Parts: sequence; structure tokens; C-alpha cells
Amino acid sequence: VYAVSSSSTTGKQGSFQTQQVVYFEQVQAIRDAGYPVLIGFGIANQATYKKACNHASGAIIGSAFLRALANGNDLATAIDDFIQAIRPLAPSYSNDFIDR
Repeated sequence: VYAVSSSSTTGKQGSFQTQQVVYFEQVQAIRDAGYPVLIGFGIANQATYKKACNHASGAIIGSAFLRALANGNDLATAIDDFIQAIRPLAPSYSNDFIDR
């Protein structure tokens, strides 16, 4: 299930409002019933990623990821840097997908 966190522009928020957290708790009930749920929109940093993952099976990051790629000179490094900023200690994946 893809749960949209808000009706705002994706990747713009730095945090979630109380009303969104209440919604996430409802999403968590769906996850706890055995259905995988991913939260998207507004996931832009480590704090929003963690908050979403506390209530869902994972999070979808779109605009913030694309902005990070646009700001980097080396694509593989930009991907790894972004992943580490969102999820420290995550394994490096970029070398598996990008031919340097």
C-alpha cells in the first residue's frame, strides 16, 4: 500500500505535523495487519524517513533524492552520500547499478 503523507509538494517538508502522525498511526494498523505499507511525500531527510518507518514498512523518497543527484558531480558518490544521510550505516548500492 502506498500511503501519501500529505497533499503538499513532495520532498519539501522538514518534519511532520501532529495530524500526519495520527494518520501514520492508522497506517501502522494496516502494516500490523500484515500488509506492507510505504509512506511517500514529504520524506526529505533522516528525521522524516525515521518517522515514516516507525509507522510503515518503509518510505519512498523522490524529490529530495533527485535534488541530491542534481547537486552532486559524481553520480555514484551522490547516491551513496544521500543514502548515508538518510540511513547511516546502510550498505553502498550505487556501485551495483552504475557503470563508472
